[in-house]
Amino acid sequence: MLRAIVLAVATFGGSGDPLFTVHDDGKARTVSANRAAVPGDLALRELSRAMGWTLRYSAQAFEKTLADSLVDLSISARGPRTVANLIAIAAGADVLFVDREVDGSTATELVVVAVPDPAAQEGRRRLREWAIEWYRTFLDEDTRAGGERLADALRVRMQLSELLRSQGALVEAASILEKLYELAPEHDYVPAALLRMAQCWFEAGPETWPDAERRARDLTRLHPARPEAAQATVLLGRILIAEARWSECVATLERHTLSLAGTPEIVDLYLLMATAQFRLGDPDAVNRTLSTLEDGHRPEQLGGEQRRDWLFLRGYVAAEHAEGKRASRFLEQYVASAPDKDERKTIAFVLLAKAYLVEQRYVQARASALAARRERSLLDRTWSRASAEVWASTASALGEEDRALLELEVEVRHDPDADPELVLFLADLLRGHGRHQRALGLLAKVEERRDEFGDRARLLRVEAMYEQAVAGGTLARFPAEAILVAPSIEDPTRQRRVAELIGTAYERLGQVEKAADAFRGVLR
Repeated sequence: MLRAIVLAVATFGGSGDPLFTVHDDGKARTVSANRAAVPGDLALRELSRAMGWTLRYSAQAFEKTLADSLVDLSISARGPRTVANLIAIAAGADVLFVDREVDGSTATELVVVAVPDPAAQEGRRRLREWAIEWYRTFLDEDTRAGGERLADALRVRMQLSELLRSQGALVEAASILEKLYELAPEHDYVPAALLRMAQCWFEAGPETWPDAERRARDLTRLHPARPEAAQATVLLGRILIAEARWSECVATLERHTLSLAGTPEIVDLYLLMATAQFRLGDPDAVNRTLSTLEDGHRPEQLGGEQRRDWLFLRGYVAAEHAEGKRASRFLEQYVASAPDKDERKTIAFVLLAKAYLVEQRYVQARASALAARRERSLLDRTWSRASAEVWASTASALGEEDRALLELEVEVRHDPDADPELVLFLADLLRGHGRHQRALGLLAKVEERRDEFGDRARLLRVEAMYEQAVAGGTLARFPAEAILVAPSIEDPTRQRRVAELIGTAYERLGQVEKAADAFRGVLR
């Protein structure tokens, strides 16, 4: 039950009644007042006293402005901060609230300031805060009355959610829309509310992405014919990509190609589908998707982010198909407009280096490989390895392979467990350049692992030992050394490869019987 607390505060005009009555229902405090022609400075002073606030004027002129202004107070159970704001506005001023923790409780200072300037960024921010506070005040009242009153309440929730979203209060914005959906699940506002809910939950970060996906799917399922459903489909694609659910993203978007045909969102749908296919490492699928997009849309008419997406994806396809000149044309345009410190831009430099190598433009290839190497921390393992490979390849093309290999070796030795695939790649690269002993040293960092990486490392060790023995004229020692490694190799195909190497070694040594046994898998 609402409990009214009548405060013994200074009264106006000699009346025995207090200026403000404070109500406390155990959840929040509100105030009521019913008095005409009250000086603004007195109204703020008595409200501050009733609420236990301190009052300060940022300039003395504001106190005189309020003293010269008379306000009529006809307020019933309103939020005290809203009332303070109303009094200040009526007198041509504004207020700010400064809350501080003092001895475990909150001390509030009410500061009278100038009216916000809409031409200034800070002024616009404060005006948005004003609007948010007014909307919240409206929503404090009962919004279940139905009819016109309910429509107003739903409209206010939509407007308030957009203001909160613009202020970065994404969770609160989404929560307000969830309430709207609860109040009127069949109202015309619902599709727009579901879309904005999904957008807010998505923008709020990974923890709320499941909520974003749920609301996007609700919208496409419950209101498939509404324009918002097309936007929700695109948003769903973005959510699935953000969660690295590439195959599911492709399948989901493929199911919606017919329903989005002829809509503005179809371009984004195809670009998102191609992006997921790129992440799956399927340039042929990317090419098919982009070709479908280009059948109905001229790429040169795409703008902004859509144009950048298209340039990157077209460059990727061309680079993977070794179409150097075409790839470099697309990728050069892309990197010129892409933001810095961006994963996709770094990948573009890797692809650009590959394209330049195809064109035999070795200096440009080296420069692109260097640009990718500077930002390699942005790359996942797949593209980190591609970056290392193109770094070594461009160095080799310019006769700098020794330095490039040494730099990569130092990098992977520092933390071999961070990317065992890169260790195997570099060991194989060193092997190919005749640096067998260095390759064996790197493989020792991985071959003790009891997983796929370790098994591959053990086979690479045997292959490097064989090549080193052939090159150094020590083939007679190889079979015994390889037989020691062979039992630890688990994959049958790799076991056969080891047996073949041992058999070949015996054959070259003229030990025919042992060679025949080895080829049958009997190692001795």
